Order: sequence, then C-alpha cells, then structure tokens
Amino acid sequence: MSSAAPCPALALVAPSGTGKTTVAHALVQRSERFRFSVSATTRRPRGREVDGVDYHFLDEATFRAWIEQGRFAEWAAVHGRLYGTPLANFEVARQEGVTLLLDIDVQGALEIQERVPDALVIFLLPPTGRALLERLRGRGTETRQELAARLRTALAELDLAPRFPIQLVNQNVDETARVLEALVDRPALRSGAFDEGARVAEIAATLREELERLEEGSREAGSLDYT
Repeated sequence: MSSAAPCPALALVAPSGTGKTTVAHALVQRSERFRFSVSATTRRPRGREVDGVDYHFLDEATFRAWIEQGRFAEWAAVHGRLYGTPLANFEVARQEGVTLLLDIDVQGALEIQERVPDALVIFLLPPTGRALLERLRGRGTETRQELAARLRTALAELDLAPRFPIQLVNQNVDETARVLEALVDRPALRSGAFDEGARVAEIAATLREELERLEEGSREAGSLDYT
C-alpha cells in the first residue's frame, strides 16, 4: 500500500468477555489495510510458529537489552516469560501505509497511548453488565473462586475505562468493525460522544453485585460445621 494510513495503529482494550478478539479478526477480514502487530517474546516457538511472523523470538538477555534501550512501546512479564510490542512496528506501519492492530490488555494500552500519541486506542464495552456477566460465566464449568477472580479482573479493568477518551459499545461485531474503520479513516469523528461513563457504572455495579453474592456464598459455605 502506498498511501499513508490516518493512524499507524489501532489498539483495542476491553474486559474479558467483551469480544475484542472477535472484533479484531473481523477488521482484518474486512480490509487488508489492517495488520496484526507482531509481538516480541522470550518464550520458545511452538509447533510451526515462524520468527517474525507469529512472534519475534528473543532470548531474555536481548529482550532486557531492548527494554533498556527503550525499544518497546509496552512490555510485560506473563507466566515467567516476557512479551512486548516493539516501537519499530509503528514506524514500519507509517512507512507502508498500514494500520497495526493490537489486541491488548489495559496496562499495555495505557503505555501505547502515552508512548505512541498518534495511535488510536479504544476501550470496548459490552452492551450491558448482564451480557458481560453471562460471557464471564462461560460454560458454567468455573468454580466459585475462578468466577470471582474473573469478576475482580473485569472490575479492575473497568476502573481504568475513563483513562481512554473513546469508549465504544460492542453491540454487534460487524457494526463495531464498521465504526472502528470510520474512526481510523476520519479523525474528526473521534470528538463525538464516546464517553460511556453511565454504562461503565452500570456494568461495574452488576459485576460487583454478583461478586458480593459469590463472596457471601463462600463465607457461608466456609462457616458450615460438619462435625
């Protein structure tokens, strides 16, 4: 592609269960202008993974040297391995006129927002707290403790939603993808009404109520005397 993209990257962030990965794949299928960002990692390749295609596979010394040299837009330690988004990815995107697509966690998105000012970072929301709760419950195979942990994580992510100027409700995947394309192409649209503070509060209240119910149930179960 020869023409410059309106922004070098689109980063999607959302509580687990909102559907951001599905939306990201829909964007890539809709347009060749979107390209998934290739992360760097210290973990070893799996199966048929290819260096530079699936990940940039680095040894730990090299990864930490990149950190010291400021070569990452964001990075994190996950289960004993290091993962990060190289700043060079954004420069390549600018040169090639494509838009990098990042499916990223909240902390990483905040770093991208700070270190790559011309990237577009969007916080996706579910339509309602009940809809998110049903997704978090999954197939109903989680223990009470596992579901409570997922709720706490989602609540912590929602607490940071106000840090992102654009909050977009994912009511329908195709419609969400269409709106995201428009926001990338037309910066003037980004000043619209994208503050979903009331919806964030409703979702958080629903999750908090369910978390309190789970914790109360756990306390009652723990207090039973079977002797």
